[in-house]
Amino acid sequence: MNVKHPSKTIVFIHGLFMNPKSWEAWITFFESKGYKCYAPAYAFHEGEPAHLRNNIEPGLGNVILRQIIDRTVQFIDKLPEKKDHIIPSTLNKKNFEAYNDQNSKIDFKEFPNRTHYICGQPDWEEVAEYIDSWIANLHINK
Repeated sequence: MNVKHPSKTIVFIHGLFMNPKSWEAWITFFESKGYKCYAPAYAFHEGEPAHLRNNIEPGLGNVILRQIIDRTVQFIDKLPEKKDHIIPSTLNKKNFEAYNDQNSKIDFKEFPNRTHYICGQPDWEEVAEYIDSWIANLHINK
């Protein structure tokens, strides 16, 4: 992998029934490791979860997936670093098995008994520690 300046930026994307608050512990963890972290909110998802649940914005029911994607892409496109993408786990595994670029560092790690709500599950720190360790152990060729 030919990288002169490894990325120190992480963008956390929340689910439709969550908001950026769900990533707070992860953001704290990775910021303590020197990363710049972002968790952009979808339309009508900004604020305290309890307040949002008790004060549902009328426009929330009109938000469509394309708007969420466009808003997120616009946010990421404004960042100064090259963007990365995350895909569903089934495609991750398939791509991992098919990938053969000798200049790239690849790995596949599945965490059993985890849902897509990994950010709020007990022992989320195990996953965050693994990610941090993997990033720290990347061999960067100049």
